[in-house]
Amino acid sequence: MTSEGKVEGEDHLSRALPYHIVPWSLLLKHADPSSEDISDLASGKVSFGVAWVLLQLLRKGAGRLSFQRLKLCSGPSTVKGDAFPLFCRFLQRLGKAEGERGQVPLVKSLRFEGCILEREALTAVEESISSGRLSSLRCLRLDELGLKAEDMERVLEGFAASAGIGKALKVETLSLQRVRFGVGGVGKLCGLLQSEVLPCVRELSLVACALGEESMIELSKAIREGNLRRVESLDLSQNMFREKGMIPLAEVLKASFLPCLKTLVLRGYGGNKEGAGILVRALSSDDRPPLENLDVGLERLGEAEARVVGLGGVPSLRGVGMVLSGASAFALLSAIEEAPEAPRWNFLAVTMMRHWLSQNGEGDSEASGEALRALDAALRSGRLGRLKMLMIRSRMGRSEGEKVSFCGAFASVHFPVLIHLNIPGQKLEDEDLVQIGEGVRRGHFPVLQRLRLGQNLYGQKGVEGLMAGVCDAERGLRHLDSLDFFGTEGWRGMDVLGQALKLGKLPKLSRLILRSCHVSDKGIQALVEVLRANDLVFLKDLDLADNDITEEGIRTFLRALTPASLPRLASLYLEFNAGTRGVQERKDFAEMIEKLKKEGKLRSLSKVRMQWA
Repeated sequence: MTSEGKVEGEDHLSRALPYHIVPWSLLLKHADPSSEDISDLASGKVSFGVAWVLLQLLRKGAGRLSFQRLKLCSGPSTVKGDAFPLFCRFLQRLGKAEGERGQVPLVKSLRFEGCILEREALTAVEESISSGRLSSLRCLRLDELGLKAEDMERVLEGFAASAGIGKALKVETLSLQRVRFGVGGVGKLCGLLQSEVLPCVRELSLVACALGEESMIELSKAIREGNLRRVESLDLSQNMFREKGMIPLAEVLKASFLPCLKTLVLRGYGGNKEGAGILVRALSSDDRPPLENLDVGLERLGEAEARVVGLGGVPSLRGVGMVLSGASAFALLSAIEEAPEAPRWNFLAVTMMRHWLSQNGEGDSEASGEALRALDAALRSGRLGRLKMLMIRSRMGRSEGEKVSFCGAFASVHFPVLIHLNIPGQKLEDEDLVQIGEGVRRGHFPVLQRLRLGQNLYGQKGVEGLMAGVCDAERGLRHLDSLDFFGTEGWRGMDVLGQALKLGKLPKLSRLILRSCHVSDKGIQALVEVLRANDLVFLKDLDLADNDITEEGIRTFLRALTPASLPRLASLYLEFNAGTRGVQERKDFAEMIEKLKKEGKLRSLSKVRMQWA
């Protein structure tokens, strides 16, 4: 600032720029946005206009910017129609007269995500690669572009062509998510990594590329030949190569083949008990790669391998999703308690299958009971503090085995990253819900998004205890978007839920399941009060089917709607209520719904069910 209170350079800007531009130019100068900031603004529909203004000011000399990143993630509108010639012109300018005034400087990051490229746009990208105009890139993301096998073949040829003219890509991060490779395509890509074509790649992402057994054989062969020796991060998640693909991969997960590998992601490969066991044995061996961050899905893990994981035998494990039944769940959880230190996991998702049938048709009820007791001990000790998802499923509805209480831990232990708590059919009683409610009151679930408590045994006392905790909590459950109480008692009146909504303790609730909960007209009246206060504006799915709501109750609900009540409601289920008996023969409810749509009171509604049968 000057002695007169003016910003330094203000007079210069005032003389050089039109009067109406000066405030924007001052903002640009002092906000000092980076190319990343403007790229992020340009990638959003709402903020695109701000990015355009900033770029226009830069063109007028209101500031300088070292442009190093282009992010095109807004959809096809950024690379088609009127935008297509501009897109091609930009690609053609890359690499020309680098550093000259008015030319595009070196771009180091180019991201296409979710823009399905038409043939012309894809050709422009391929030509830019093969001509060497993208030789300055350090990060290239060609994610979710709809690239088929023949498209990827041309892209790989473009990589080789750029190296042939002495302008090989210096890309360090290469992401090819949801592309398709032809026969031999994965092997060809890996071959380029070791050659002078793509010599700098350190991070490789092949997420959801439909890599099957043959592709994994190609990849494993390339690893064995040393083509991925420089790779530090490899993401193969969401590829269903199953245990047949895991076998060759596990054989090459060795430090001698992957001496630099620090991050490995193997989620959603569709493996079974055999595949999970092979992987655990490979990553707990002395010759494992120098991994620091392992994120993996382990389904149907065997007892021996579960115990290895629980005792910390895979030290690089940071994120893990496991599907366990009786004996294996007990082995894991008891090992966690026995381990010399708590797991260093950042992410843990556990699905426990109660009474999972063995091959001889016998259930493991006793083992499931032991597993739940081990779960209770692990929760209470705080060793599952990084638990992100907990799902306990019974084979058919409500559990047939003994009732094991494990909810006390929720009242005494903090779960800072828990987002899903799904425990239907576990014979939960009133006291169990009261304990969960106490945990909510104490702020133990700060980021909880989904709570599923259906098909349990609690009644009105339990519901009131849970909701009292929500109401008393300073911040409520501010991130909760799904609440499921399917098939439970205690909902004849919904006053307690209505109170939580009125207090703003469930501000993001978008899915409410009260099917088969004995909701009556009294409950509907409580819901009407919530609607009048516009406390359900984010609700998208409402399931009130198979309850005790009469015809008058349904009419009361529909009449209470205003354009501001349920602006986002997409699905409404009211079938199998007393008031919908015979609806198939009547048109009055259908006409009422259509009228509400036209009036904008159900403007987002796309699915409605009101039939009795």
